[in-house]
Amino acid sequence: RLLRTILIYLIFPWVSPFLFFHAKLKDGFWQRFGFGRPPNSTGRPHVWLHGASAGDILALVPTAKTIRELQPHASLTLTAMTGSGFSVAKRHAELFDHVQYFPWDLPGSIRRTLDKLKPDVIVFEYAELWPELMHQASLNSIPMILHNGRFSRERFEGYQKLFRLTGNLVQQLDKLLVRDESEKQRAVVLGANPDRVIPTGNTKFDQFTASSESSGTQDFFADIHFKNDGSPVLVAGSTHDGEEEILLACVLNLRKKFPSLRLILAPRYVERAAKIRELVVRSGLKVALRTKPDPNWDVLILDTVGELSIAYRLSTLVFVGGSINDRGGHNIIEPALCERPVIFGPYMSNVEDSVQVLLGRGGLQISTPEQLERIIDELLSSPVRAHELGIKAARQARSVQGASLKNAELILETATQRHPPT
Repeated sequence: RLLRTILIYLIFPWVSPFLFFHAKLKDGFWQRFGFGRPPNSTGRPHVWLHGASAGDILALVPTAKTIRELQPHASLTLTAMTGSGFSVAKRHAELFDHVQYFPWDLPGSIRRTLDKLKPDVIVFEYAELWPELMHQASLNSIPMILHNGRFSRERFEGYQKLFRLTGNLVQQLDKLLVRDESEKQRAVVLGANPDRVIPTGNTKFDQFTASSESSGTQDFFADIHFKNDGSPVLVAGSTHDGEEEILLACVLNLRKKFPSLRLILAPRYVERAAKIRELVVRSGLKVALRTKPDPNWDVLILDTVGELSIAYRLSTLVFVGGSINDRGGHNIIEPALCERPVIFGPYMSNVEDSVQVLLGRGGLQISTPEQLERIIDELLSSPVRAHELGIKAARQARSVQGASLKNAELILETATQRHPPT
């Protein structure tokens, strides 16, 4: 640890200009060094939940809601690493007592943050393992839990190399709440105690609930000048560079048969919106941005964060990106819960569990752009089949919900063991 700390302090001044001016990391300067106001709440137990980006924060929200229901007097702190994650966290601020940026993993930053927050348990989303925080938490006997734990095959060797430098981080976790049995096996191979690894499912399946189905929908429809006149709408969520060109080519060809077909593009990274707009302009289609709506759009670019779920609800069909250009795919359960057929590409390593749930049951996997166009054509030509596939997808997605309740119970059990309720 001493060698690692010396290396970090030697390297940090050289990388700090990149960190301080990076679009995703530049905000929250003082909080990242452990300064700032402590939480207002003194409730117990105090649960610190951490996620890196917007998707991680959204995956923590269902568990946080359940903790609130089970233990109303608990104190909840949520931290995010990126600006998009912090933005999503602030939109759920009513659920938390305190929201802030995650500190740099430096001894001083971590010590000040722990002194300020005084958590009874720390919950890391996905694979957010930070050596200095975990070291100091162990010194202070603060239990640590991995939430929606995942150790992908592609990064497996990377974890092993990291652990040679940091020590085996999974061995320091008190509980590993992983997505399924295959994740448990990988965690055990990495060195986790099998008795501490508990497959509970994935809370992303719990993000969309009946109570939120209509929230914000009508305002969104009005803002984008959407008229529900029966015209088909293809929503492409979480797209990456190269996928928009494929989708635009499909839409241009399909509009010869379906002239009223419209496309909503939701890029994974909203800062790409201007570049995508140029692509659409060159295609000859009428384009609008979500932040600059135009009543006569053929293609709408969603240049906001957190509205994709609403866009899915006005779709006829859904394509989920990151799956054609080998980014590992993204969340296909959310559009399935909106009762829509979900199309995705061949590269889905990040969400293999979701593919197992939906494939052949409302989820349609394509291999080529030509196959994508053919499937969209077939579904638009057969609305009854498309509707049936959407119902089937929703039924499958609902069948795997419930992880947030299991996780909340285990988190509270761990936290109250350290700080028994009065």
